[in-house]
Amino acid sequence: MYVHHTAGSNSYSTSSSASIVRGIYAYHTGSRGWPDIGYQFLVDKGGKIFQGRRDAIYDLPVGAQAGGYNNQTIGISAIGNYDTVSPPAVMVTSIERVLAWKGYVHGLNATGKTTLITGGSTGSGTRASSGTKVTVNVIQGHRDTNITACPGRYLYAKLSSIRTGTKSRISAAVSKYGAAKPTTAAPTPVKASSSQSPVARWGSSTFSWKPVTGAVKYKVLTRQAGYSSSMPDSRTWTVYKTVSSPRATIKTSTGDTRLIAVRAVDSRGRLGPIKVHSQITRPLSSSDVVRSPSWNLRSDSDAFWDKYYESTSGTGSMRVDDVSQVRQVQIIGQTGPGYGKVAVTIGGTRVGTISFASATPRDAAYLTLGLSKSYSGTVRFSNLDSGKRVRISAVAFPRIAAAASPPAVTGEVVGSSTVAPGGSAVVAATYTKDSALVSWATVTLQQYSGGRWVDAAPIPIRGGAGQVRVSPQVSTSYRVRNYNGSAVSPTFKVVVATTVTGEVVGSSTVAPGGSAVVTATYRKDGAAVPSATVTLQRYSGGRWVDAVPISIRSGAGRATVSPQTTTSYRVRNYNGSAVSSTFKVVVD
Repeated sequence: MYVHHTAGSNSYSTSSSASIVRGIYAYHTGSRGWPDIGYQFLVDKGGKIFQGRRDAIYDLPVGAQAGGYNNQTIGISAIGNYDTVSPPAVMVTSIERVLAWKGYVHGLNATGKTTLITGGSTGSGTRASSGTKVTVNVIQGHRDTNITACPGRYLYAKLSSIRTGTKSRISAAVSKYGAAKPTTAAPTPVKASSSQSPVARWGSSTFSWKPVTGAVKYKVLTRQAGYSSSMPDSRTWTVYKTVSSPRATIKTSTGDTRLIAVRAVDSRGRLGPIKVHSQITRPLSSSDVVRSPSWNLRSDSDAFWDKYYESTSGTGSMRVDDVSQVRQVQIIGQTGPGYGKVAVTIGGTRVGTISFASATPRDAAYLTLGLSKSYSGTVRFSNLDSGKRVRISAVAFPRIAAAASPPAVTGEVVGSSTVAPGGSAVVAATYTKDSALVSWATVTLQQYSGGRWVDAAPIPIRGGAGQVRVSPQVSTSYRVRNYNGSAVSPTFKVVVATTVTGEVVGSSTVAPGGSAVVTATYRKDGAAVPSATVTLQRYSGGRWVDAVPISIRSGAGRATVSPQTTTSYRVRNYNGSAVSSTFKVVVD
């Protein structure tokens, strides 16, 4: 709590002090450009106390009385110049009364110390540089932190006794009334809906709370910042509006984050405790996002904001520059079977992956990537899958940690899920907990065998993701499981391709009128087909025509051919899903 002087004339009469206060108001609002008087309170030489800044009696409005420290303090100014004369005793008593009143209400130790953080100042310069923490008296003179003579040498000399007198008054009040406590309870918020928080779909939204006994109105308080600015710190609130009913409609611009709080006010204007209600973040405007050429705008009345941007390019990307204090990344987009995924980087650091694949299509899905800490910088989304759809309607960057959620694992085959017999596939896994990537862990790839799930291979997880290579002998179903089974991925499959082979037994050259034996094999899902018929085809007249059926037993079969001329052959299964390499019987 600062003590100041106005540095004006001392020859005024107490009957004219009100007009002096009005003159100070005119100077501060006119010449200085402030919204009100800089001091919260003023005291004249007769001991009369004036409210300087509006609502200072009941609240703690931020003033303009101690440059660099206004967010953390209040100021009481003595009307006159007390660098030339000593302040009257009645004035000093009134200064003590104001300090004791505010000190009692806020539980301050009038003779104690506190710490302030130095900010910028456009008026009197600060003795400490911006950002410096300074230890000061709870009651101090303006000159203690700023380059000024205020409150004048004679009033400054009284500060020690003012502190003692203020402490005595606070102690007397505590003895008589007990410690100060609110006359009303803190409001109980009604939980915001999922369309309001953490990401607010609409620019205007109504928030409510339960009525508070004894309240005649409520003050709605906020802190707000655009996506590229830091949130105001916890030392101040802005009064958004005052309402008589336990609800308020609040407007928030695209890209902004707004922290909302509420407090009750009783019939005498006394304020109850502040209760934080919700923090909301609006999605960014489309014009704030920079996209590579592969993104195409589509209109869709079922999509978020009736549109989405689509890309199937494996090199497609979009970015948002200068994002501040991100704790979640949210994409609102369309999902469906076979859709792709994007990598997310912030400030050049890859923080995770967001998948658009889902078993059933969703037109406006909220896809959340929780972050383990706050990030700032350029946010970039890079497509990871060529040929797979990515549809994004909007992006948002909430500044609160993602809500606690169960651990989750995913597993999928990188690239094609069909491999040749004897081939291999790469399986990629992710592991998240409370919507954030798990930095270091091991999950297990399991395969379905003999009617049950068995462990196939460990997958080391680093930065939320990991890979392992598998070489199944037959088509196999897999899943990924965390260490205790609390998270299991959907099942996915690696298919061993269906194959047929054909070749000539022995020499592929026969004499005119002679014959050759062709052998064929047929395997499906990596196993020999027990019983089937495949077709030997020959190339004739510019096309393939059926020559002879080959009966397959236990995966193999034979046929005899007697070509009149040199002929090319191949083996084909019943539906053409498997065709052998071409081979030739030469007549010579």
